[in-house]
Amino acid sequence: RDGLPWYGAKRDDWDEKKKVRRHFGVDIYGDSLSVIASASGVVEISGRNRISGGRIKINHGSGIKMNYIHLSEIYIQKGSKVKQGQIIAKINKPEGNAIDTQLHFSLQIDGKNWDPLYFVKIAYNDVNEIMELISKYENNKNKYEKLRDEKVKEYKLKNK
Repeated sequence: RDGLPWYGAKRDDWDEKKKVRRHFGVDIYGDSLSVIASASGVVEISGRNRISGGRIKINHGSGIKMNYIHLSEIYIQKGSKVKQGQIIAKINKPEGNAIDTQLHFSLQIDGKNWDPLYFVKIAYNDVNEIMELISKYENNKNKYEKLRDEKVKEYKLKNK
């Protein structure tokens, strides 16, 4: 809904003065979402800041860390142990620099960013409802990415 929901989307490419950055997560939109831990682990970060709003980072061991950003309510503290499926937060309004109610969900393995949907598809391969949502998301992603690129191109030509 805000134009950058997919992993790897271009940011700031419309402004010649800024370096193009990439969006290293997936944005999941909803008007009232309970956020659950994707796997068991230990909470490394639990707090708020101007850009993220509410933020949680969970260390799952073996170099795997998940970030949950733009949280409205946080239910766990730094140092807490969490179990897979445990409700850790809630999203019910835009937080930080988000312009819509959303969860920014990102994955790091050994400090490198990865598309979390790759792993969600493996884990939920047998859940038709989730796989249908992901398929719809991926089909729309390509369409909207092309549309956005066209609008950026128009903007640059118009503002030369």
